[in-house]
Amino acid sequence: MTFWDRFHNRRFTFDRFARGMRVLDVGFGEGEQMQALLDRGCEVTGVDYSFALVDQAKARGFNATQSLAENLPFPAAQFDGLICKVVVPYTDEARAIAEWARVLKPGGVAWCPIMGPAISYAT
Repeated sequence: MTFWDRFHNRRFTFDRFARGMRVLDVGFGEGEQMQALLDRGCEVTGVDYSFALVDQAKARGFNATQSLAENLPFPAAQFDGLICKVVVPYTDEARAIAEWARVLKPGGVAWCPIMGPAISYAT
């Protein structure tokens, strides 16, 4: 099994996000995390670079928009939480993380399992 196989198969939990929280999924891909958060009772918005993935997500009923992680189309302090499972290595990391801090409410949580132990950041 390769590193990436192990990485993608890691358990990604959502216990940091309570019912009613507004959560942003950055780089939502196929929408598995958005669905899991909806199942927990969260209000979920997804952003992805791919227009095709956004169209597919919208067709499945998800709230999704096309955007770069470094330039999120939301006002400041919009979200209680943010998840990002894979996208960080494909971004200008400093700009993306600055954007996350901007859109998170004070006390918001970013859950981002990047290579190695997951990073959890609270504003």
